[in-house]
Amino acid sequence: MAIAFARMEIISTRDGGSAVGLSSYLNRGRQRQNSTGRQYDFSEKLKENSNEFIHTELLVPETLAEQWISSEALWNAAEAADLKKDKTIKANAQVAKHMVLALAADDGLSREASLGMVRQFAHEHFVKHGLAVELVIHDKHDGNPHAHLLISTRILCEDSFGAKARHLNPGFAQGKQVLQKDDWGREWANFQDGFFKLHGLDIMVDQIGKAGQKHVGPVWHQKKEQVFKMDINQDIQAENAELSPQEMLAQLTMNKSIFNERDIARLASKVTDSPEKNVALRDMILSQKNLIKLYDLLLRA
Repeated sequence: MAIAFARMEIISTRDGGSAVGLSSYLNRGRQRQNSTGRQYDFSEKLKENSNEFIHTELLVPETLAEQWISSEALWNAAEAADLKKDKTIKANAQVAKHMVLALAADDGLSREASLGMVRQFAHEHFVKHGLAVELVIHDKHDGNPHAHLLISTRILCEDSFGAKARHLNPGFAQGKQVLQKDDWGREWANFQDGFFKLHGLDIMVDQIGKAGQKHVGPVWHQKKEQVFKMDINQDIQAENAELSPQEMLAQLTMNKSIFNERDIARLASKVTDSPEKNVALRDMILSQKNLIKLYDLLLRA
């Protein structure tokens, strides 16, 4: 079954983010961050579960393929493009973007075909526009294979990164920058269905979870026809509330390789109808034994 899930997030120094650190984590390897001298080492995680790590590769514009073959060099160069005159990194630099794509868990799609599909998606949306992408595929063999795309925010040149690719950003709305398009899931779903059809595969994209919700705008903007959508969502909310904390946590780990308490709260708010139930569900999720704190270890310099 193929899933329509896709999520994009900004890797920003404001939140302690590091493109070098995330690349090291995704690859379960060792990388040195030149701007701080910090050594990231996640090789032990690879030893713990060597079968989880399926594939990694760098995707860059064809003319630059010979210059950029090292993840460590690539992402250090990306961070170097946001250094200040004193060689320290800017406090609010957006050094990369991180996208997670759910892959089809289906016997009808080979691993090679799945890789080719993700590679083609990355090229179409990012590489052909001059950006660098690190593609990593993980599969814990639990029916939830997924791809990570670590994407540069700047255009790649021969020996460094150039200008920000602002023409690929959605722009501004009501004085606030819209960092990401809000329909990556739909984009990924349409791309997968087109790929499956082109290659004669009898697979179609399904929605995430037990039931997907329709978007309903703010109450003061709702029209009469939207009331029906709200009633539907109330039924869906009740259905989703039947999910156990373990299933809720599984949804989070499908959505993001790394998440925080705010992400847990956001998910809990979708399936609860009172602050008390929201807090109770958040506590139940946080109490799961297989939940490991990684954020400070990985992203805090």
